Parts: sequence; structure tokens; C-alpha cells
Amino acid sequence: MHRDRESIVKDMARVLFLSYDGLTDPLGRSQIMPYFLGLSRQHAIHIVSFEKKRNPDLLSPVQETLEAAGIGWTPLQYHKKPSVLSTLYDIFLLERSCRDLIQTFHPTVIHCRSYITAFAGLRRAHRLPFLFDMRGFYADERRESGLWPSGHPLYTAIYRYFKWMEKKFLRRSAHIVSLTEAGAEVMVRDMQVSREKITVIPCAADMAFFSEPRFSRQRLRRELEIPETAPVLVYAGSLGTWYLPVEMMRFFRVFENLHPGSIFLILNQGEHHLALQAAEKAGVDLRHVRLRSATREEMPHYLQAADAGLFFVFPTFSKKASSPVKMGEMLAAGLPVIANSGVGDVEKIIQKTGCGLLVKDFSETTFRAVAQLFEPHKQAMKAQTLSAAQKYFDLQRGIQKYHEIYEKLSPF
Repeated sequence: MHRDRESIVKDMARVLFLSYDGLTDPLGRSQIMPYFLGLSRQHAIHIVSFEKKRNPDLLSPVQETLEAAGIGWTPLQYHKKPSVLSTLYDIFLLERSCRDLIQTFHPTVIHCRSYITAFAGLRRAHRLPFLFDMRGFYADERRESGLWPSGHPLYTAIYRYFKWMEKKFLRRSAHIVSLTEAGAEVMVRDMQVSREKITVIPCAADMAFFSEPRFSRQRLRRELEIPETAPVLVYAGSLGTWYLPVEMMRFFRVFENLHPGSIFLILNQGEHHLALQAAEKAGVDLRHVRLRSATREEMPHYLQAADAGLFFVFPTFSKKASSPVKMGEMLAAGLPVIANSGVGDVEKIIQKTGCGLLVKDFSETTFRAVAQLFEPHKQAMKAQTLSAAQKYFDLQRGIQKYHEIYEKLSPF
């Protein structure tokens, strides 16, 4: 029996969501807005986000979408330079907005996405339930990526400060969201966090969006000048920082030697030069590479042209807490994945579901062994893709988990 409207309003949480990522960023449109458009049916939502100057044309469409869903939005300007000082200034802007919104919006939960916004949540944890949506081990990501060099006195001090604050965020938060079980295990084992305090919600994929392309596989292959029978691997998204374009090109070279005529389709914006440089270093014939700039709206259609998704990520400590967005999206599009171990729950998901192939190291011997498994296992892997996507990455499951957390934290 459906609850009446009065009961729904009574049970509605009032959620102040803080994000240092912008809603006009690709990540905001794929990994923030879909959640809150769903959650807004059951809860009152107000979002504070930091928007980049390069996205002004997207502000109005985002505003219209949020207003139609009854979601409030305070877009603040993101500042990048000078380093450190710009972040401190953004924290000041966030504090000012939070102070005003607590007086006008009267939230019952403060939901903080990652560490920068968690400062505002921690400051109010004594009177508002603070949900720490950690997204990953932030300080370790910055150090391992080279953004905070370990030998630099200033960045060493900043790293130590954030690791100290990390303990406070974990201890003082009312609940924690981790992207992976592997990250949750680290928090329980090494940081003395109760497992009951953690909910695992991987980066989600909108199953309907990625499984219903407008164009046929045959049409897309003609557009891309790909023979109908050619095996096609696809990579989608940024090639910088954490991803390994040279190693992926090396794998493709081995794959193409075993499956002559194969094509590597790369979908991203603004980084085609990195793909070309990686192909040159790996000795890949560019006649076997296709580069396209694809928007999020175009992504489901281009994925249909491929036979499997390929992505390699630096397997560092911080990546234990990482959930590659592209994995869920590729599986939702019906593509098996070829990925490396040591990244979040990737290995566990592939081993449990049979939805892809796992690369344990980046040697030529391993590449050849994995590439040889593709053809005999292709159909069996493809048959597992949608069920794996639904079990681990379904957007509706993620929305339901956040709903349950809000209900638990709100004083109904």
C-alpha cells in the first residue's frame, strides 16, 4: 500500500549536499545529478557545488533540470590558482554558503562529497548528522599522482594534515560511504572504523541510458570505417593521471597480432594527442586506431560499435578505494571488460561474475595469455555483463542505498 502524501512529507529528509566537483562537469552530470534526480522524489535536496569557468553554457540547462525536480542549487565559482590558497578561499566560500543555507533551508542531514567539503560537515557534526561520502583516500591520491610531491616540505606537511583530518572525518561522521569493499576493508582494518558505519556504493551506471542506443551497431561501424567483422576494443574517458595509455596500447598491439584487423576505439575529449603519443611508443599502427570526441549523450551509441571495453589503472594504495566509472557504463552497454587487478573491487567483480578478463601484470607474456582467452570466452562473458552491471553498478540500487542512509540519519 502506498503511503499518503502527509506521511511522505513527514518522512522526508532535508539534505544539504556539498560537492567540490561541478554539476556542469562530465562527472557531475554522470555521477551526481542522476542520484539526486532520483532522491528528490523522496527527499528535499539543496546542492552546493563548485563550477568551472569553462562551463558557463551548461549552467542554464542544469538549473532548469534541477528546478523541474524541485532541487535547490547554489553554484559557486571554483578557483584553481594559486595552489593551496585557492582551495582555502573556496573553503571560505563554502562555509559562508553553508551558514546561510542552514538558516534558510534547515537541513536534517549534511552530505559531503570527498574531503574538501567534509571540513564544513565536520564543523557542524555536533548538531547535524554528517555523511562523509569519501570517494577515495584523497591525500594518498594527491601524493601518488605527484600533485603533492613526497619530497616537498610544504606538500609533505599538507599530506600529513589531511591524513590527520581524515581520521577526524571518519570518527566524527554519522555515516561513511565508500566506493569499494576494498576501501571499506582498509578503513576497518587500519583505521578502526566500525564496518556497520560504512555503506559501499560504487560509481553507478544508468542501465536504461546505456542499454538503449539510438543507432545500430552496423551504422556506427560504417561511420567509424570499421569492417563489420573486425574485433573492436574501446576505451572511454580521460587518459591522464591515473590511466595507463601506453600499457593499453601495448596490450592492443598484442591483441591485434592475435586477432588481425582489430580496431582500438578511443572516446574522449581534448586528449587525443595522448592516445597518439601512446600508440607511437607502443608501436601500434594508427590505421588500427579510431579517435572520437564523444559527449555523455553520445557514449551509449559509440559503445555499441565495440566488442569489449579496455582500461588499465595505476594499481596504487589509493586505488583500493577507486571505482572506475567506465566499468559500470561498459557493462551496462553489454560489453565485457579487460582490466587490471589492484584497483578497487575490479578483480573481485570480474572473478565472481565472469564479465571480463583480468590482467595481473603488464608483461607481454600476460598480455598474450589474456588476449588468447578473448575469442573462446567472448560470448560467455557477454552473457554476464548486464547481470554484473545490475548487481554492482545499477543507479537505482545506489539511489535506494542513499535513501536508506538518509532515513537512518534523519530525526523523523
